[in-house]
Amino acid sequence: CYCNRIITYTEMGQHDLAEQMFYLAQQINPDCALCYYNIGNSLFVRGQYKKAIHCWLRTAELEPSHPQINYRIAQAYWSSPSEGRDWSDGNRQHGREHFLAELRTNAGDVDVILDFGLFLLETGKIESAKEKFNRILELKPDFAAASLYLGEIAFNSGDYERAKQLFNEALQKDNALTGPQYRLAQCFLMTGQSQEARKHLVAEVELAPEDTDVLISMGSMFLAIG
Repeated sequence: CYCNRIITYTEMGQHDLAEQMFYLAQQINPDCALCYYNIGNSLFVRGQYKKAIHCWLRTAELEPSHPQINYRIAQAYWSSPSEGRDWSDGNRQHGREHFLAELRTNAGDVDVILDFGLFLLETGKIESAKEKFNRILELKPDFAAASLYLGEIAFNSGDYERAKQLFNEALQKDNALTGPQYRLAQCFLMTGQSQEARKHLVAEVELAPEDTDVLISMGSMFLAIG
């Protein structure tokens, strides 16, 4: 009962009450793996990543087969700008280890593979990231985000024609996906095709992107096109 209430209060954003339920549950069963997992979710939502990791490691210790537990631990190592993304050797290695542990038992989960690919991309493992995104397309050919991120890799390497192809593939799979139109506009601007760039910028605006950096960049591109 207390364990379920941790979930309820977390979903309601009442995290103090979620913690109270956790401590009450501890008095009844101090080794409840699900209680540790649920309070870990509450801590993760609040950005308390070290505490979330502690709780999820305890979950894994008590119930090694708990669904996606290694994935959640990997996410916690990855998610914090101050604790995960300073990329100390320890955090990087721990995150990688838990992604790999998850994929050993959950090899076909495209969401896990996507996040692992993004993790590898952010840590500079470009070829390994490409391998993960391509693996997703083998498992689920219509997965638009995988094409998008392969396009990002091509774009950042200066292969604008390949990037255009991949961004167009992403749009064919999901024409409401934010990002590909913006990147296509950049590709066309890089190759001197201003009117094509404008067309894709307008299309991206219609999708109402929320990323501030992207919006600022798009404004600069409109000014450059004139």
